[in-house]
Amino acid sequence: MNNSTSFRRVDRKYLLLALGAFVGLGLEFAVVGLGYLAFGNFPDFQGPHWQLIIHWIMTCLIWSGSAIFLVQLSKTKMKFDIFIKGEKMQLWQWVAIVLMILLSLVMSYVGWDCLWLNMGYYAHHQSWFF
Repeated sequence: MNNSTSFRRVDRKYLLLALGAFVGLGLEFAVVGLGYLAFGNFPDFQGPHWQLIIHWIMTCLIWSGSAIFLVQLSKTKMKFDIFIKGEKMQLWQWVAIVLMILLSLVMSYVGWDCLWLNMGYYAHHQSWFF
């Protein structure tokens, strides 16, 4: 077996781990579907708070379980431990992280129409919010 074939097999394993992470996050749609079957509506701000609480508890459990499963799978099958300390991050990597956080905040601000800054206003002036 040559090096390119062995790299392809390793790359395929990492791709499967990435797809597993995507599926783990996507399982929230199953939680929404189960909520609809159980309660007759989708979890939103108009329903009772306990439905939202159940939804997010189930979502956190599924996401946590998926993460634990993928970490254990990568340790046992790929001999890849995410918690082993690696090389120190370079300055450009720290700058990239800060820029991505700022970009995320800007996108949240624009996408939510500044909702997270005006929660107090919406909580007192519109009945659909909380």
